[in-house]
Amino acid sequence: MDHLTLIIIALIFMGFGLLSGKIEGSLLTPPLLFSGLGLLFSQNNLALVDLHIDPEAIYTITLLTISLSIIAHGISAVPFARFYGKKIAAMGKCAKIVPVQEIPTKTGKRLNKLTKKH
Repeated sequence: MDHLTLIIIALIFMGFGLLSGKIEGSLLTPPLLFSGLGLLFSQNNLALVDLHIDPEAIYTITLLTISLSIIAHGISAVPFARFYGKKIAAMGKCAKIVPVQEIPTKTGKRLNKLTKKH
């Protein structure tokens, strides 16, 4: 990978960082944007960036990344759930944990009226 390729990739990420607040809530989501950029730069299309990466290396990096993600989630899920549970229990009765009786829908009808059998 040459210097120009690294500069182009860095500029893409910097540009995304600058525009991410403006595109938030629009149809252009980050996965869609990066998928489009991947198609744009892939060797099957415009090949604007010439990457010579061994497919075996991509497979290994992907496998390691997913494995680390699964292990990290497994290690952190239970302790964080316990921490959050203790924090909520310590709050006692408050607006955040009091059950809501009825929630109006967008049409203005009450949920209990819609679910009652006639």
